[in-house]
Amino acid sequence: MATTTLRPAGAGNSTQLTATGAGTNHGCVSESSSDGDTTYVVTSIGNGSQTDLYTIDANSIGVSDTINSITVYLIARATATGRLITANRVITIRENSVTTYDASVALTTSYATYSKTWNTKPSNGTSWTKTDIDNLEIGVRLVINNNGGSAAARCTQVYVIVDYTPSGGGGSVSQKIIMPRQAIKRASNY
Repeated sequence: MATTTLRPAGAGNSTQLTATGAGTNHGCVSESSSDGDTTYVVTSIGNGSQTDLYTIDANSIGVSDTINSITVYLIARATATGRLITANRVITIRENSVTTYDASVALTTSYATYSKTWNTKPSNGTSWTKTDIDNLEIGVRLVINNNGGSAAARCTQVYVIVDYTPSGGGGSVSQKIIMPRQAIKRASNY
């Protein structure tokens, strides 16, 4: 088996969150190592939810390779929590023209890593293909309920790890090395 990590490369089907620290939403969450509060996307509403989806990097997965699973990761936090303030994150993907939301999970005030694995496409339960990965959008839904407070939900990094089995197409090349004594013996037979 092999894995490849793919990061946001552009805007996807939804761009509702507010970019902070970079010029684009996908630019705020595409770094290879989390940069915390340097760049992030953030809710810009007092109550409710907002969703960002991102296209991903090109990949070198082969057409005949078997996709075993995808795991989407995000790093997020709330700026405040309390009895009346709640902030949640929801890992989100879009494939086959269908947007799928993972379960909503409460955020803490420290950045934490969250993940969700899909072994098959949630839109129809079939196996992933290279075309599906090429067209996949990954993202986050941030949910905030301030009840008169002033908290926000932030996400600083989003990426997907694709687990796949290379097809091994094209076969392998093998060579036989003839030792000098064998070469001489063979030459004398001619």
